[in-house]
Amino acid sequence: MPSEQPLFGWFERARQHNPPRLALVTADSSLDYSTLYHQTQALAACLLRAGLTPGEPLAAVCMHKQSLARTALLAIYLGCPLLPLKPGRTAIEPLLEACGITQAVSDIACAYARCHCFSLHPGDTGRIPADCPPTPLSGDRTQLLIATSGSSGCARITRHSGDSLHASVVTSQAYTGLTDHDLWLNCLPMHHIGGFAILLRCLHAGAAMLIEEDFDATHIFAQLQQQAVTHLSLVPAMLAKLLDAQAGASLPAALRCVLVGGGPLSAALAHRALAQGWPISITWGMSETASHVALCRVEADWTPGLVGKPVAGCTLAIVDDQGQPVSGPGRIRIAGPMLMQGYCCTNADTGMDDGRFTSTDIGYLDAQGYLHLSGRADTRLNSGGYKIDPEAVESLLQQCPGIEQVALTAIEDDTWGDLLLALFTGSATQQAVAQWCRIHLDSRSRPRRIFRVDGLPVTSLGKPDRQALARMAARLSASG
Repeated sequence: MPSEQPLFGWFERARQHNPPRLALVTADSSLDYSTLYHQTQALAACLLRAGLTPGEPLAAVCMHKQSLARTALLAIYLGCPLLPLKPGRTAIEPLLEACGITQAVSDIACAYARCHCFSLHPGDTGRIPADCPPTPLSGDRTQLLIATSGSSGCARITRHSGDSLHASVVTSQAYTGLTDHDLWLNCLPMHHIGGFAILLRCLHAGAAMLIEEDFDATHIFAQLQQQAVTHLSLVPAMLAKLLDAQAGASLPAALRCVLVGGGPLSAALAHRALAQGWPISITWGMSETASHVALCRVEADWTPGLVGKPVAGCTLAIVDDQGQPVSGPGRIRIAGPMLMQGYCCTNADTGMDDGRFTSTDIGYLDAQGYLHLSGRADTRLNSGGYKIDPEAVESLLQQCPGIEQVALTAIEDDTWGDLLLALFTGSATQQAVAQWCRIHLDSRSRPRRIFRVDGLPVTSLGKPDRQALARMAARLSASG
């Protein structure tokens, strides 16, 4: 069972550890939990004197991950539900208004209408008044407001209680085996759940988090070799770049858990990683579930789309668009204590029904209870009267020689409805890809136009940006 004050309780437990354990490691500093707790307490006192209101929602508008981590701990200390945001990546003010947020902490100079902005570096934080005790939230209260990736539409803000975050962290630890002797390298964006969850997992276990502000594959592989990293989270594109950076070197023995999620993993990339010794596990989850709810180790017999069994306490069912159970592929319905409380201020369909959440991901459960993914309901294309899952076709196209990255999208067409287009990077020619498609793809899923491009648009998480891909396809088609 979760504690009455789960997140703060983790922080308190970690700082009382003797001897002190490392908490945050960066390129130029390292802090143990005791020191970090003291600094958080001093910052809280300083910002309270400046007018920050404890218990009220707080935005963390931070350029740097270390700043976001410090603000998150401040929010835990003061009992402020936290909304992590990346400046410049999204429209800030509409999100603040939607969440009813009137105070923000930032590591840059910023100003927003109807919002008091406090500096994360307010000056002297050395004096801690006696009347600055922690004011943590109970587990049933909202503690995290986190944006969905928005890869196929506008981002929405999910609300998570301390109890749902506790459930997610505990089930993750049961799989990853994270302990207070471990080091998790965090190279994911922390304003999304994938990167933020790493902070929570390390806090719960008393483990250290190595913060990498940017993803540079050569540098990060060097860090794996030099820092005794035990855990790592990646999206498939990051894994591909790290395999290139490895360049025949042996993988460090300390690295025992590499989670890969955020998008489909191709068979070619998985087998390449296995051949180079990577201990990878495929994961599936989302902001609405506070990170992964299914995962499995990738072995030689793994097939694309397989993401494993649900974690303890989570149950999955397959339903149609009307919510009725189906035996084959359908939308995935999730139940479990890690589910969000709901979305912030939205009249849209939340997908929640009697404590269950129906995702837009399409998949099926095999006879052993393993989940297999095959696409997304909100990215399906309708071409010639047939529903096409771009992810499924992209998985096949990845097998074409000379293709490095590929995406399937469409433009409107009077005859086809959605006229399929393939955009790819790599050494293959458009003619060679077209010939391969004629041999290996059935006619209904075959792209009608094919373009080689210099790069494919992705979100900050490395997922295909479906809206940007559609715009690119329209421009390419219009120019001939």
